[in-house]
Amino acid sequence: MSTSHDSVMREASKKHSAAYSFSKIYPAFIVLALALVTSVIVWRVTAEKVESDKATAFEKATASVVSRLNTAVSNHLQIIRSMHGLYESFPFVVRDVFELYGSIPVKTYPSLQAVAFTPPVPRNELGSFVYFAQSERYYTYSLHPKDSMDMYYPVFYTVPLEKNQKLVGFNMAANPVAKETIERATAQKQIVASPM
Repeated sequence: MSTSHDSVMREASKKHSAAYSFSKIYPAFIVLALALVTSVIVWRVTAEKVESDKATAFEKATASVVSRLNTAVSNHLQIIRSMHGLYESFPFVVRDVFELYGSIPVKTYPSLQAVAFTPPVPRNELGSFVYFAQSERYYTYSLHPKDSMDMYYPVFYTVPLEKNQKLVGFNMAANPVAKETIERATAQKQIVASPM
């Protein structure tokens, strides 16, 4: 049996074309396409789940921070109202009573650095106010800075005194932000806050 080179080549090309026949490999393409579609769907579902979980965690954290902030603000407002009530109940509060009522919130809330009483003092009453302050056991009480103005807002009673000794006698009217805040609170007759 003799075979020529041409017949061998023809036979080989028939076998080769039969090996790569589309009718034999199309199931593999279908499986590949299904695997790609499935992986894209799984990727999108996973990405949405991760995004949803992140948004939920962020909302929980934000709500927690806002809740803690609101609690702290309401606690501080309660302290201010109770100190205000103390001054409404008594026409004049002495140092011992102020320190008694003021030391409780300072010890309870570490965010409070001081509770202070800063009365308005007209220029013509400044001398008698300093004399009274010295009679309340602030023996070295003096006003600083001693700028000349019509109305002074000197820090008088302060709790805790040990940490805030330099604050005693400070004229808040010398600080434009503090002066504006005090005058706004007086004019509006309500609790206000100064800017940072």
